[in-house]
Amino acid sequence: MISETSMNSEQIDFRLFPMTEGMSIDKILVLAQQWIEDLEFKNHKEFKQKTGRKVITTFPVYVPKPLISAFDMIPVTIQGGGEFLELTHAEAYLGSFICSIPKSTLELALVKNTDEFDGFISPYICDVSRNLAGIFERNFPSKLSHMLHYPQNFKSRGAVVFLIAEYNRLIKKFEKTSNNVFNKEKLLEQIIISNKTTDKINSIIKYRVDHPGSLRLDKLYLLLRLGSLLPDYEFLEVLTNFEKELIKSSKRIKDFVPVIVMGPFCEQPTLEIIQLIEEVGFFAVDFDFQIGQRYLTNPIPEDVDPLEGLAQAYISYSTALPTSHNPLGREHEINERIKRSGAEAIIFLTAKFCEPALEDFVLYKRAIENLEEPLPYLQIEFEERASNYESTRLQLETLFESLLFD
Repeated sequence: MISETSMNSEQIDFRLFPMTEGMSIDKILVLAQQWIEDLEFKNHKEFKQKTGRKVITTFPVYVPKPLISAFDMIPVTIQGGGEFLELTHAEAYLGSFICSIPKSTLELALVKNTDEFDGFISPYICDVSRNLAGIFERNFPSKLSHMLHYPQNFKSRGAVVFLIAEYNRLIKKFEKTSNNVFNKEKLLEQIIISNKTTDKINSIIKYRVDHPGSLRLDKLYLLLRLGSLLPDYEFLEVLTNFEKELIKSSKRIKDFVPVIVMGPFCEQPTLEIIQLIEEVGFFAVDFDFQIGQRYLTNPIPEDVDPLEGLAQAYISYSTALPTSHNPLGREHEINERIKRSGAEAIIFLTAKFCEPALEDFVLYKRAIENLEEPLPYLQIEFEERASNYESTRLQLETLFESLLFD
């Protein structure tokens, strides 16, 4: 087994994110929010200038970070521009009735905020993501551009073989971009780190659920989203120090309504909407926010060929989302989440014009209504550049009060 020290020693010589040992939770989260709101990616550009390491950007929901890191490149998930970016160019390239995140992601590239980065990978999760990869390829021909195809039939014996072939197709591009040869041992190192990182994320989430009030949902969101901007070996260090500080906290709440928040698996709502959920009295015991940071429900196998392990993990351990086929069906999925979490209501946060989320909402709604004791639910549509939250607050308060006085 490769030691954690040997894995990290060379990489931590040049840091992307500041050291967090002994840093308070609030200080870590202030830094996290600054990084998230920095749409010019100043820290990444400075890091690249100092180290010469390439930076590969990815589109949600899931692209395997270990595969990028195995080439000594930095993976960065671009999650649009949120409410901080004015769209002036991208709408000329994309249609009107689509979600916000591809427009603002493309806008960042067109205004040259990501000009110093070296590639863009878009997993084929919907028609818009497929078109986005092609637009990047046409407009930035000198950079790596790749649409990553995932198998949809997880029961097929050819699914793993297909995905290994897809990863090999990507590896050839990585070799050319990074000027490094693919090394399975390096991939295994990154898989081990990735497994530790996912385990630490799940540990923090579990602690929060077991100790209501110890960590607000919006603060957890900032922490998880920070991970989309860091390589796993640095994010693991942040998580480890964050958890130490979290356990010291004595904050608790007694009165709340446990809910599941479903829907924001790709485009993310504004921080204000996330804050509102718990401000009105709900407590999110299960949620889809930043699901790409914990997409695999079990560790990637470490005792097989690493490329095969990476492919097998996707087929066997993918989170059930509207962007992928669930062999057990949406009804089974939502029933399991309700049983596991003990939720008393479900809040669907769906991005405006997000076809996968809106189509699956119909299936989830039917599943909820067919329960022996149907749960109350609420569906709220959001978009990146929202500015007025009174209607959202009113809907949330109405649901909360209906549960409180039922």
